Amino acid sequence: MNNEALERIRKMEAMLSRQQAFMDELAPVIEKLEAQIPEYQQLSQYYGSQDYLDDLDFSESTDFPADEPHGVLSEDLTYNLLGEYYQLAVQMVDMAAQILKN
Repeated sequence: MNNEALERIRKMEAMLSRQQAFMDELAPVIEKLEAQIPEYQQLSQYYGSQDYLDDLDFSESTDFPADEPHGVLSEDLTYNLLGEYYQLAVQMVDMAAQILKN
């Protein structure tokens, strides 16, 4: 009996099983991310646009309801979110390149 080959097969079988389970988890997450892209793009285009600047001015006026949420007008919240998307995209490109090189 070839114990070395049997051990290698078991090891590879376990890897295959883990990778299949991971793909089952990953695919729906990627689909959710892909579905968010149009909304991300709208938010990115809004940030710093004339509409954004007009809305910011309005939010600082006395006509703006005091209890109205307007975190989207905060430079930091939107900037940080867009930055997170950018970093994630770079990371995904790097990972894709590693996978494709194999």
